[in-house]
Amino acid sequence: MRNASSHETEYSLLESTSNIELPTVHPSCQKRDDDGNFSKPLPTRPSWKAIGLADLRDGWRFSASLGVLLALCVLLLNIALTIWGAVRSSANNGHIYHGNCKTAKQINTGIHVIINVLSTLLLGASNYCMQCLCAPNRRDIDVAHREGRWLDVGVQSLRNLAYITPYKRWIWLLLGLSSLPLHLLFNSIFYSTLVNHDYDIYFASEDWLQGAWFDTHGLAAGGIHSMEYKSDPALFQSGVMNDDGSRFERLDVTECINAYANPYLSDRSNVALISKFMYNDTRIAQYYSFWDVASNSSLFRVMYSHDTAQPLYNYRDPYGWICDHYEGLSTGCRKEEGLTQAAKSNWTVMGYKVTGCVSQKVDELCSVNFTLAIGIVVILANVGKLICIVAVCFLLTDQPLLTLGDAVTSFLRSPDRFTKGICLWGKDDDRKHWRMLRHTGDVPAPRRFESKIQRRWRVAGKQSWAGFLFLYSTALLIALCLAIYGINKLKKYGQGSFSAIANLGIGTATTNTVIGGDGWHVAKSGNGAILANSLIANTPQLILSGVYLSLNNLLTRMQLAAEWSSYSVQRKALRVSHDRTGAQRGTYFLQLPYRLGLPLMAISATLHWLVSQSIFLASIDTWDSAGKPYVRESVATCGYSPLAIILTIIVGTVIVLFAIFVGMRRLEGAGMPVVGSHSVGIAAACHPPKDGGDENERLMWGEVNENIVEGGAQTVGHCSFASSVADVPVGGRMYA
Repeated sequence: MRNASSHETEYSLLESTSNIELPTVHPSCQKRDDDGNFSKPLPTRPSWKAIGLADLRDGWRFSASLGVLLALCVLLLNIALTIWGAVRSSANNGHIYHGNCKTAKQINTGIHVIINVLSTLLLGASNYCMQCLCAPNRRDIDVAHREGRWLDVGVQSLRNLAYITPYKRWIWLLLGLSSLPLHLLFNSIFYSTLVNHDYDIYFASEDWLQGAWFDTHGLAAGGIHSMEYKSDPALFQSGVMNDDGSRFERLDVTECINAYANPYLSDRSNVALISKFMYNDTRIAQYYSFWDVASNSSLFRVMYSHDTAQPLYNYRDPYGWICDHYEGLSTGCRKEEGLTQAAKSNWTVMGYKVTGCVSQKVDELCSVNFTLAIGIVVILANVGKLICIVAVCFLLTDQPLLTLGDAVTSFLRSPDRFTKGICLWGKDDDRKHWRMLRHTGDVPAPRRFESKIQRRWRVAGKQSWAGFLFLYSTALLIALCLAIYGINKLKKYGQGSFSAIANLGIGTATTNTVIGGDGWHVAKSGNGAILANSLIANTPQLILSGVYLSLNNLLTRMQLAAEWSSYSVQRKALRVSHDRTGAQRGTYFLQLPYRLGLPLMAISATLHWLVSQSIFLASIDTWDSAGKPYVRESVATCGYSPLAIILTIIVGTVIVLFAIFVGMRRLEGAGMPVVGSHSVGIAAACHPPKDGGDENERLMWGEVNENIVEGGAQTVGHCSFASSVADVPVGGRMYA
């Protein structure tokens, strides 16, 4: 005799406390007598009853309550992180750190590791609750079967949304929408800034570096050349004379070109080009006639570098002077052009033949910045998730069929009358035939049992595989395009080798790994630029989440099939998510076991972190040639890390190969109908004999001594889950 608590209603709707009514009692809440008929209904739990702490001790509610604690902890950490960032940045001109680039990189990397761990945990709890919400209860399945349709059991499915209550559907939608800010903005709360240095170019003789006299009166320019040099030639000269080798470096022509043929300079500033007074180009003489220095001056000319950050504004060539382009107004100067001249000992700049240079070295400066507005948006999304998870845990009072064990338990207690006589029905059977069968009421014909080996990949279905491979291919294509773009750009600056790429590290923008130029039509400054570049940098996070969810769905379906087929080879207890009785096994996970689910979550966190280090929000502060910051705002853009992109591709490919490996494994047994998550197939396999359908005992699927019809040329048998004897079906025999 089953106790009343084991027969609580399997569905209930959240109702107001006014006009309280008990819901209609489902057959699953009734006892069967010895003849298999239903007797008086057992008491049901009213849908308005509050969930107590005792209800949280076991099953899916226990895991959901852990999700509440997890979401609360993540919220508190997010608030603490936001307060720390706001206080730290307000006391340091908007930076939480400003100084050595190595230290800034370590801080930035550590913060993003924390961010991606927190977001993975929060999204994991959210996905768990979303699956609980879209899981059907028995009433939902009965309604669908009555209409000739079917629902999914054990997997998160959009199909089920049409049958669950509006309350559950709205919470499911809110949980999904609250994930968008986490994907698109979370990683941009903290971002790095690098300092780019403008520089002045001195044309001087070797004597000038030794302290020779120079004329300063004819160096200033006016009119269209009003952007005068900002450094002090006398300070540069004295600095070279008194330097111990730490601040000024002498370079040959090739080294000089390699050092300055870069769009941005982080570790160098002003440069003195050593030349003989060789002013024999009439074109140059015409353009630069506004300079009028004394003929015996050891300093011939000073030229402003024209703001090396300007490529981000889509105009000017920052090192056009290397190719002897007039003031950099011509574009397209390539380093190779200057190196070709250098190889011929004929590097000429503005009419001066250069024999070498002296470069002023500066400390690399980087900072880690904090964005309060994004931090607040993320906190609000976190609060929204917490409220929704609390609602799932404490206000959802029906009993969803979350696992195969839940569904089998329900169908054994109360067999589904719509699926009687189709015990070999599988997921690949014609759905139109099922719908027509339901509407016409025809008696289904018996089917012949065929013993054949099935592999897991077939069970997942073509749509699941197609969706996963499409999303993965999209992500791979984007990653490859960005990697090719980045490597080709680095090759232009002589950093395209693997060792050079490895030395750049991951997650930190350098002067050669920021996106800009004529093809980058995105806001460059202000809050709008921060938001626009944040969305661009984090869009791959959204794509990656789609890949993860489709992979999770794929592995879940294959694991579902493995669990299902195992009942055809050994007798075992059902794994249920609530109301465990008898030999039944309780579970805290839904379908993927911890040995698979936890590593998958860890890999997901790793991939999200790698993607956050592959392309990311970055900004550039430009300092003038006198070593002072420009008053204007920082230039916002996206930085990228080729090494992180390569690692992302490798890890992603390994995951795909793992999924294929799992898919190639065989299912246990041979011949048990593969139903996947198909509610019709599950129900069809749950029509037990009168004395062998105790769901509380250890069960096995097979041929049962029920409805055996002998006569003529064939014998018609019946297969079902049963607690009594269940034999291996006979190949070639008809079953119904």
